[in-house]
Amino acid sequence: MQFHSLLPELYVLDFKRSIHFYQDILGFKVEYTRDDPKFAFLSYGTSQIMIQELQKGEKEKEKLEHPFGRGINFQIETKSVQDIIDSMKKDEYSVKRVVKTVGIRETALSMVVGRY
Repeated sequence: MQFHSLLPELYVLDFKRSIHFYQDILGFKVEYTRDDPKFAFLSYGTSQIMIQELQKGEKEKEKLEHPFGRGINFQIETKSVQDIIDSMKKDEYSVKRVVKTVGIRETALSMVVGRY
């Protein structure tokens, strides 16, 4: 496996729930995991991310609040944006989206708002 030069690592509160979201709903592949702290390296096509469960005492000074990652966007290339949106809705995530065509590529701006 070739590692990309920029690999975002995202903190999560519930590792099991996050793995379910990325793997079962969005379709990411779990490349490898570690147990302490709970960590996973994930890929989707040519996109790569890492997630790590936040441990008690690790980031209290920063006053992180759920959901983390507000104000950041990631673009992930996929064959079907609609399949991902349908999967999210099936698992009761509400999704706001704007879809536009740029040249021959469909681009979607999607935001997970939360569960219904």
